[in-house]
Amino acid sequence: MRQYLIVVLFSLIALSLSAQTDSVSYEAAPIEIITKHKGNEVMIRWAYTNPNDWLTHRGLSFDLYRRTLGEEGNHELVKENIAVASKKKLEQLFNDFGESVGYAAVYDAYYSEWETSEKGTSYGPFDKKDELESKYLILHYACDIDFEAALAAGLGYRDTALDPSKNYIYRLVPTEPVFTPKHRSAIKDDNSRPLVISEWAENEEQVTIAWSRIKYEGDYSGYFIEKSLDGKSYAQVNELPYVHVLTEDVNDLANILWQENVENYKPAYYRIKGIDAFGELSEPSNAVKLMGRDRTPTTLPFINKTKLNDEQTHVDIEWEYLEDKPADLDYYILQKSFGQSAHSYRDVAKINSEKTSYSDQDVSVAQAVYYKLCAVDTAQNYSCTDPVYTIIDDKIAPAAPKNLRGAVDTSGVVTLNWDLGTEPDLLGYYVQVSNGRERVFVPLTDKPLAADFWYDTIPLDVLTEEIYYRIVAVDLRYNTSDFSEIIQLQKPDIVPPTPSVFKGYKVNDKGVVLNYSLSKSRDVVQYILVKEGPLGKSDIDLKFRSNTYIDEDTSPNKKYKYSIITIDDAGLETNSPQSLIVHTKDNKQGHELALTSEVKGESVVLSWSDPVSEVDYVKIYKGENAQTMTSYKTIKSGSTFKTKSVSLSGEELRARIYYKDGAKSAFSNVVQVL
Repeated sequence: MRQYLIVVLFSLIALSLSAQTDSVSYEAAPIEIITKHKGNEVMIRWAYTNPNDWLTHRGLSFDLYRRTLGEEGNHELVKENIAVASKKKLEQLFNDFGESVGYAAVYDAYYSEWETSEKGTSYGPFDKKDELESKYLILHYACDIDFEAALAAGLGYRDTALDPSKNYIYRLVPTEPVFTPKHRSAIKDDNSRPLVISEWAENEEQVTIAWSRIKYEGDYSGYFIEKSLDGKSYAQVNELPYVHVLTEDVNDLANILWQENVENYKPAYYRIKGIDAFGELSEPSNAVKLMGRDRTPTTLPFINKTKLNDEQTHVDIEWEYLEDKPADLDYYILQKSFGQSAHSYRDVAKINSEKTSYSDQDVSVAQAVYYKLCAVDTAQNYSCTDPVYTIIDDKIAPAAPKNLRGAVDTSGVVTLNWDLGTEPDLLGYYVQVSNGRERVFVPLTDKPLAADFWYDTIPLDVLTEEIYYRIVAVDLRYNTSDFSEIIQLQKPDIVPPTPSVFKGYKVNDKGVVLNYSLSKSRDVVQYILVKEGPLGKSDIDLKFRSNTYIDEDTSPNKKYKYSIITIDDAGLETNSPQSLIVHTKDNKQGHELALTSEVKGESVVLSWSDPVSEVDYVKIYKGENAQTMTSYKTIKSGSTFKTKSVSLSGEELRARIYYKDGAKSAFSNVVQVL
């Protein structure tokens, strides 16, 4: 039996090491439990979480209790003293069941002599692998794929004395109080997820199938692959469960991959089954029909001539095989490019496999034309020759760019777009800018722009409201197109208009006459005169009047405050830098005064109109005109004055009333004493 165990261990070691984690956490809980409720029975599995705990407690036995889920009460004993089978019992099981790999792994873990006495020492065929970890991994993996092995190792139990309609909670208690009991519910679940082969590939003498690692990683410990030639009778391909190991070379976290080397064009059907931690197989997955396919490209010819004719109307390309033409050749594809980039080649023609030459008639534009000849075989594999080239003198300019459009955002970023030209030798575009349609355009790009967009940044704190762009196309020979249409873009207005300024005012009988200078900004759309007075605040739309406005809605002897708000087409406003404060006159101030004279004998009597308010005094002036007249007499009361006419003969007289509140009338009319 010992000799058989060594052979089994060689078979399991790589698989078991990959099925468990390489990093052992010695701080983890020593026991984890899983259950599977199948209706008529519940299968319970438990395992030590690291090699040291298993080594310390491998002789430990357990009592298993259960309680119905959702019901009150204590746990009832299901099975006591669950432990590893005796050495004699394991030997009997091993012999009775055809030298079981699972029983062999249990026997080796518990009863075989250790090759090393100290963990980490190099020994035998394991080549410096830790024997403790190897025994631990092989044991637990064997229990994963064979539930009978888990029962023999004292790491599982099958509970059949139950009500199939109920769910349970199980409690696993060590017979010695070395750690706390563990609990796990067992809930009947018929919602099993079917396995699905989601991807596959047919390569040269090889097929590949793939299924989700993430979706099934908690359901299955390994997989069996089955194969059929007729889609009906399937045979298992792998003897041991397949586990897809993640390595530096295999790092697909999403999928599990399996490959088989096959003979080309011999189809077969493939499907998979999963094996869970209780050693039970799933239903088979979907089947996929695959076969190996020819993926080897055919032999390539040699291009021995590319020549432009004298009239530069076409290029002749010729080729030949240095050896016999391959039997699997189907046809040729001629490819062409105006640059050496692998992404710029386009198919020119599909050519019969019997041909050895081709004439390319499309030579209207180019600088250096590159050609590649691709040979395609009957399996549609193809490969292409290295590029060869010829020179063409191109004098044809690209078409003028079309559909230039753009916008300016509030940060001053300009976005321009246009339609790409269709010329195969198009190199790019130059972008130009100007502050006026008729002004000089300045280049923005110092080399051709191989794109259909451009970003520019402009200042917005300027008085000009528009900016203009145009572009020009250039080809590989630097032939330039006509300019595109000029595009005018409106700048977002962030500069308020210049203010309107008061120049002066007058107060007359009609009201307050305001004089001002309007804003010099060209985008002004409205002027608002703001008036504040005894009756409150009001706005007056000046409606682009001249530089004068008469406010007739005033009251005598009052104070008014005026300012002008200038508004531009972006709604930006500017107030006049200084407000204007005006005091209106009393309505008696400067009122007209009528003076009359009458000679009575040797006296002259002067009379004037009735005053409008309480008079303080009246002054009589004499003189030839307003500039030379002098005060003649002050009269304290009354509306007449009498004096001798001889003393005033020939004099011109005027009168003026002075009121007690400080107001005064205008000078009266002139009267002459005769």
